[in-house]
Amino acid sequence: MTALPLRIFVANWFGVLAFSCFVSIAVSIVPSQPSAQTTQADVVIPYITLRDRTGSDDLDDYYGQDRSEMSSGRCLVDIRGFDFLSTAAEISPIRIPEEILSVEAIEEVPRDALWAELKDTANGRAPNLYVHGFFIGFEKGCRRAASFTQNTATEGAFMWFSWPSDGNLLNYARDEVDMYWSVPDLAETILEMQEEFGEDQYNLVGHSLGTRGLFLSLYHLSNLDPQVQADNVVLLAPDIDFEIFRKLLPRVIGLANRITIYTAPNDRPLGLSRQLHGYERLGESGNDVALLEGVEIIETDDLDNSSPSGHLYHLYSDEVGTDLNLLLTQSLGAADRPNLKQISENRWSLVPFDDD
Repeated sequence: MTALPLRIFVANWFGVLAFSCFVSIAVSIVPSQPSAQTTQADVVIPYITLRDRTGSDDLDDYYGQDRSEMSSGRCLVDIRGFDFLSTAAEISPIRIPEEILSVEAIEEVPRDALWAELKDTANGRAPNLYVHGFFIGFEKGCRRAASFTQNTATEGAFMWFSWPSDGNLLNYARDEVDMYWSVPDLAETILEMQEEFGEDQYNLVGHSLGTRGLFLSLYHLSNLDPQVQADNVVLLAPDIDFEIFRKLLPRVIGLANRITIYTAPNDRPLGLSRQLHGYERLGESGNDVALLEGVEIIETDDLDNSSPSGHLYHLYSDEVGTDLNLLLTQSLGAADRPNLKQISENRWSLVPFDDD
C-alpha cells in the first residue's frame, strides 16, 4: 500500500466524519416540549457476538472491541421521531435523520433460548441473519440493526451477528483481520440457523466489509460439504474484490436459492477501499457483472442517495427498504418485484417510486 492512497483514505474519511458530526449536532437539539415528539417505539434486536464483555454497566462500553468466545443476548433500542426533523429533512439538500435512536438496555441470553424466541417472533417468516460492516462498535451496531429492521419491516424475524469491529475510523486493517478471524464462528452460526429453521427457511444478509465475512463463511462451508441451503443471500454495498468474488462464486452459488447484490455509483467508502486494495469492489456500479452467472444485480444509480457517504442506502432509502422487504419476506426474485427495470440478463435498476 503506497503512502498516497493512505493519505487520501484518511482525508476522505475525516471529511465524511466531520460532516456527519455536524449533522448529528444539528439534529441532537431536540425540543423538550412533548408536542415535538410524534412517535416512539422500542425495537428488540437479538444478537450473537464475538466481542469481549468489558465488565462495565455503561451501555456504551458493555462490549468492547477485543475478541472473545461467542455469546448472545438482546439489546433494546428506543426510536423517537420528531416533527421538526421531518420538516428539516424536506428542505435539506442532504439527508437529515428524522428519528433519534438510543440503546436503552442490553441483556445476555443463552443462544438456545434466543433461537427459541426468534421462532416465536418470526411467526412463520424466514428469519434474517445480518452481518454488519467496518467501523461499527457494539452500541452503534445495535442502532444500525434497528434502523435496518425498520426500513425493511423485518422486525421480529432478525438476528444480528456482531463481530469485533473496533468502531475506530482509522482501524480498517485491524477490522479486516478481525473479520477474517470471525469466519469460522459465523459459519457455525449459519449451521445453527439451518438446524433450527431448516433448509431454504432463512436468509443471510451482509453489509460492506461484513459481506466479505459472510461470503467467505459460505465458501468455508462449501469445502466442508454440510449441505447448507439458505433461501436468500443478500450482499449490500459489498466490500469484496470483484475478481476474487467471481473466482469463488461457483463454489458458493449452490448454497442459496438466490444471491442478490446491491450496488451504487458514488459509494465513497467503497471508492476508498478500491484505492487501498488496488482493485474494484463488488458493490461499485460499473463492473462487468455479466461475468457473474447465477446472481441478480440491483443497481441503485437512479435513486436519490443523499447520505454523505453514499454507503447506507439499505438504512435510508425507502425504495431499497421496500425492495428488500419483498425479497426477504416473500422471496420474490428481481423479475417479480416492482420498481425494478431490467437492464440485461442479470442486471436491474431500482427506480424511484414516482417513476412507477
